[in-house]
Amino acid sequence: MNGVARIRFRDGALVMPARNGYDKEIVFEEAEVRARRHGEATLEMNHREMLVRVAEHHRSDPCARCGNGMGLVAFDCGKLSFCRQCVRKSLP
Repeated sequence: MNGVARIRFRDGALVMPARNGYDKEIVFEEAEVRARRHGEATLEMNHREMLVRVAEHHRSDPCARCGNGMGLVAFDCGKLSFCRQCVRKSLP
């Protein structure tokens, strides 16, 4: 699914273009909105799948890349969790 992103959430799914930096930023923003609305969402982009979830404020899990706190949402890629800034940097 290169150039296309899929966001799945409790009540449905969205398929969106992800061809350039602007498209990908819109995809990340939409995934965050769906996660906040539904508790979590699954984002598939560039042959990678990640769980986008509302970060639990009572848990202070640091970002696997920068070590800072997660903020409002966390991106779980396998066993690693990333903050919103670092996950954007990690995908080409």
